[in-house]
Amino acid sequence: MKQLAKLLGWDILLLHRNRLFVIALVLTLVYIGIFFLLKPLGNLSNLLILLIINDPIVTGFVFAAILWIFDKQQKTLQALAVVPFRLELYLLSKCLLLSLLGAVAALVMAIAARGLDFDMLHLFVVVFLTTFMFACFGFTFAALAKTLNRLLVYMIPWFVACGIPVVSLFGIEAHMLMWLLPTTGVVQLLDASLTELSVMAFPFAYLQLVVYTILSWVIMVRVTKKRML
Repeated sequence: MKQLAKLLGWDILLLHRNRLFVIALVLTLVYIGIFFLLKPLGNLSNLLILLIINDPIVTGFVFAAILWIFDKQQKTLQALAVVPFRLELYLLSKCLLLSLLGAVAALVMAIAARGLDFDMLHLFVVVFLTTFMFACFGFTFAALAKTLNRLLVYMIPWFVACGIPVVSLFGIEAHMLMWLLPTTGVVQLLDASLTELSVMAFPFAYLQLVVYTILSWVIMVRVTKKRML
């Protein structure tokens, strides 16, 4: 726990130095601005869900990939081989911090748009786990890609695939095969958190999110260890 606490402190400083806190704040304000600009059009619950689900993708996947590439360029990853920190702790610290950042940003967006008329606890949990999952995928893809250009080639089709379940917000029934995508349950849970639906009525969606979060962690650890060796 002491090592994790030290790494969390170092990662907070690292995010601050790389202006990622500022970027997250600016993105959150932009999302809020978009919502208020379109608010006169009527019920924008689906738009709010789209903006919130986009946050874990940026805060989780993109920020994690950037941190991995930065640490690789600055020889930090090579230094892990000679310091008494396990790779798992290094990754866990960053994933936890990014997840907290993503969840807080989602709460700010939801409060700005809906006041307190939503399930804050479930929204926080869903976005936290989703950001954690995408952070794991971000580290995995960055380790596989090695370069920024190749990372872009990998991430674009991945983002498109993860965006497919959003069609369920517009009255299109989700096909069973869509449950193979990690964001299908997330969309349903976010919808329930921001409406009068009971989130606890979606146990399979929660199960999918937890399973994918664990799976993304296992894949990330194996891939990053192999790439470092």
